[in-house]
Amino acid sequence: MGPSLRTLQRAFDRELRPGDGAAVVDGAEGRRRHQVYLRWEARHRNEIWEADYKELEVLVRPPRCRRGQKPWVTMFLDAYSRLIMGWAICTYPSAPSVLGALGKAIRLDPERGPFGRVPLTLRPDNGLEIRCGLARQGRRCVLGCTLAPTPAYSPHLKGKLERATRTVTQELVAGLPFYTDGPRTIDGRLYGPDTPPMTLEQFVEKFDRWVRAHCLLLVRQAVQQQ
Repeated sequence: MGPSLRTLQRAFDRELRPGDGAAVVDGAEGRRRHQVYLRWEARHRNEIWEADYKELEVLVRPPRCRRGQKPWVTMFLDAYSRLIMGWAICTYPSAPSVLGALGKAIRLDPERGPFGRVPLTLRPDNGLEIRCGLARQGRRCVLGCTLAPTPAYSPHLKGKLERATRTVTQELVAGLPFYTDGPRTIDGRLYGPDTPPMTLEQFVEKFDRWVRAHCLLLVRQAVQQQ
């Protein structure tokens, strides 16, 4: 006859480390809460860019659609300056949207200052769309720079971009009508105006204005710290 259930539970509680126990309950996210990560910083601009795409928590109306749906944003971020170098918004992630955001990132734009060019290393998410859009062969990128994708389920390895996407949500998306994480009625409907969601084109304009203002603020802060 084996040990009782309670005895077995006490044995697991005694032998399992906190990270292992959290992993049993919450998976990889639980394990990460009990691990230690060293902070790293890029040494200069364009040394490392981080890239990822994210579904934004707001409803917009794509062209020729009556119902709202969540848009996706693809972003490239310079790990040194934290500037959003390039971005693209679409109704679903795709290789063309990745290349569109990358083209905007490397293009020199006098309106945003001396930013752009080709990074030494690209650290993208390991998603299929980004890999198809960027990969040429092996660890080389379409631009000739080093491609260093992060392993699956490891957002902490591109934490600067993860922080930037949270800032997008907190400073822009959460204040828009039809924010999907906002308050709801008892039957589950979002509180909001009695009008359709904004169009995708209108949202792109708002996002563009926010990115320009955000990057300008980062540049001003960097100048003041010098």
